[in-house]
Amino acid sequence: MQNENCYTTTKPIEPEVWNGQLSCPKCKTLLGNAIDMVFLSNPEMVCKGCGQSLDLRKNNSIQIGQIVKKRRKELGITLDELGKKVSLDKSTIQRYEKGQIKKIKLPILEALLKELEIEKHTSELNVSKNNKNLPIKRTWAMPNKNTFEIKPIRELIDEELTEGLWIDPFAGNSKIATVTNDLNKSIDTDFHMDALDFLKKFDDNSVDGVLYDPPYSPRQVSECYHNFGLNVTQETTRASFWGNHKKEIARILKPNGKVITFGWNSGGIGQKYGFDMKRILLVAHGGWHNDTICTVEVKNK
Repeated sequence: MQNENCYTTTKPIEPEVWNGQLSCPKCKTLLGNAIDMVFLSNPEMVCKGCGQSLDLRKNNSIQIGQIVKKRRKELGITLDELGKKVSLDKSTIQRYEKGQIKKIKLPILEALLKELEIEKHTSELNVSKNNKNLPIKRTWAMPNKNTFEIKPIRELIDEELTEGLWIDPFAGNSKIATVTNDLNKSIDTDFHMDALDFLKKFDDNSVDGVLYDPPYSPRQVSECYHNFGLNVTQETTRASFWGNHKKEIARILKPNGKVITFGWNSGGIGQKYGFDMKRILLVAHGGWHNDTICTVEVKNK
């Protein structure tokens, strides 16, 4: 039944930005991530909740600007530096970040996403163009600091695990992988190294699978390093912390090798590094807990 206060209008209206997502201003139905929405072939849609027509390219310029600004700062890139990379002046980049340019030209957005290493997708569920029939499942489970002890996640791992050499650079107490690593020396793992150094130990195209469950945010990285008496630098809290891992995973994984990634987003390792997404599992934990998002990818080259 439709909300009595919601009615269909023929004139599209602007969506709202709510909690990092676009939503219908009439019934608050979530529409999806702003960057996903701008790549839809049709910028107009009808809200499934109330039937209201929406123009997705009006208000999402604000959200895109917020994402671009946040990512630029994470990478430590100045406005001038980014402007030079995409052939725009500093003031224009600033206007994009503030959402003052309402209609973002797609070639410019493409260039910004490339330079800032932001994955773009083509639907509100982050399904890439090559994976329109990608299986996406959402379930619920109690949160657990040991990710692999969460029942639906362990079931996914058991289903996707193959024979051969599997490694886990952030193993914790898990014994699932063939070779395990963790910074915590009190945990019984094969190695106690920084994850990047651990990944660099392996030869090119030598690993069959990777379980990749890193810290999910810069804050978690800082806490992890501090807990073990390690120095926290700009490098360890930038996006390059994860980007360097991804490069190494792409290097050491065999063609058709598999990586299962866990985090708060569905980016996985990404097409940029030669991976095709095969499956996504969203595990909700209730309340204000972030979902744990699990992606299964296969190296295509």
